[in-house]
Amino acid sequence: MRFLRFLAVGGTGFVVDAGLFAIALRLLEQPHASRALAIVGAITFTWAANRTLTFETGGKSKLAEYIHYFAVSMVGAAANFAAFSAVLWLTESTMISFVLGTCAGLLLNYTGYSRLVFARRSSQTRV
Repeated sequence: MRFLRFLAVGGTGFVVDAGLFAIALRLLEQPHASRALAIVGAITFTWAANRTLTFETGGKSKLAEYIHYFAVSMVGAAANFAAFSAVLWLTESTMISFVLGTCAGLLLNYTGYSRLVFARRSSQTRV
């Protein structure tokens, strides 16, 4: 059940990410800068949603938890950004690049969040 909640949060995060990317791309006309801004916004949104809906929280301050979450997210974001860049170079399609980049970070993020950010509370995780 936790992974399904993670996917639901991620799906909503994907919509937030796509919206931010589309807005930034229209304003900046720079795919890489737009992607970077959208990733930061999506990470912030998914942290708030995952801590509320997916994982039990407690023990850490919200700021410390966010910083830890953000650091773990950078691993997934690096995979996301690398895949985005590679696919963009191959296809010149920003949307295909966006989707495949997002998929590249999914499992890395879940593993990191469940084992590193919220690990202390894993035995108390909601069912």
